[in-house]
Amino acid sequence: FLSYDAISNAQENWVDNLQSRFGVEDSDVLSENFAARLKQHWRHTSINSFMFFFASWLLCTSHPWPFGICLIFPITCVACGFLLRSSFWMDGSVNLMSLYYSQTVMHIIFIVFVLLFGRTTYHLEKDSRGRFKALKNLEETRHRFENILSRLMPPKILEEMSELPPGQKFPSHPYKCCTVAQSDLSGFTALASTCTPEQVVELVSDLFGRFDKQADLRGVWKVETVGDAYIAAAAEAPLTESNKAINVVVFGQDMIREVHAWSMANYIQVTCRVGVAHGECIGGIASSHMRRYHLFGDLMSVVEVLESTGALSRVQISPACYEKVQKELREDGPLEVELEVLGFTLRSEDALFTSKGETHHYDEVGGRTYLVDFKNPLPAEPPLIQRPT
Repeated sequence: FLSYDAISNAQENWVDNLQSRFGVEDSDVLSENFAARLKQHWRHTSINSFMFFFASWLLCTSHPWPFGICLIFPITCVACGFLLRSSFWMDGSVNLMSLYYSQTVMHIIFIVFVLLFGRTTYHLEKDSRGRFKALKNLEETRHRFENILSRLMPPKILEEMSELPPGQKFPSHPYKCCTVAQSDLSGFTALASTCTPEQVVELVSDLFGRFDKQADLRGVWKVETVGDAYIAAAAEAPLTESNKAINVVVFGQDMIREVHAWSMANYIQVTCRVGVAHGECIGGIASSHMRRYHLFGDLMSVVEVLESTGALSRVQISPACYEKVQKELREDGPLEVELEVLGFTLRSEDALFTSKGETHHYDEVGGRTYLVDFKNPLPAEPPLIQRPT
């Protein structure tokens, strides 16, 4: 605003216009000495006005102001116009310290400049807000995908995959010392037949969520879920950070406890049996579309037989798992997690039988199996509590 005022008023005939406007009787106000000083002041102001114009333009374009502040500019222009017009003359004499009031054309041009600058600032701020929201949504989406991937694959394997070049095949990992636990719910099929699909999904989600928390506490990796079966494992890197067979065995008991607590909380009568096997297997990603880290090998068949032929609310382990646990107890001593295990009961039946009457021989699982005895054993079936009315 100052620049346009100074430029428009830097005209030498402006004094003559003032003389004709105010008449001869006021000519003493505009004496020659005063007029010369005024013209010299205008010439200096004209040079400074150009410098101010380019400096203000550079400042506004390099550091755009928020749109809300820019709305103050037009109001300030109008207010300054009236204030400067009223303060131009004071007591019948020119006040050199007051600002010059520009001509109408120059005033309009400056207001147009302010409006254009405000419009530009509005679009810049709108685009900036849009970019901020887009980046925020992108960041939230990335976190959701990372959370999903971290549940589909072990963290170290996920890091290994992220470092692979494009087109490279996914790696596979042979595990020499892997312990797998598998649970199966007893009575859930009959329960599901009396519930709606939404209720079934809600019940299973609640139960498996309890299993997930226990798996994280025990350092066990959730391999997959098949129907109402839950499979978890621990092995050497990169599957899990720690590889303790005793942790997987205790995790099996944790699943039984969670099923009892879940059944009582929902006023239903469902229990589970757990099988734990130890041996060699291979881990890898079998599909290029539905990518998930799976375990393959005879070990998975062994743990399925152990689970299906186990006793209700008991953990059944293979001979190889029994030997591994005994070795850990001898080498590591009675750790906190190991104090929960009191002993092992060798099964004396001639064969293993499933709940459907199928028969499996001990040779299928490597020999006679063991049932784990814990400090706080649970009943074969949870007590049925009537739902309050």
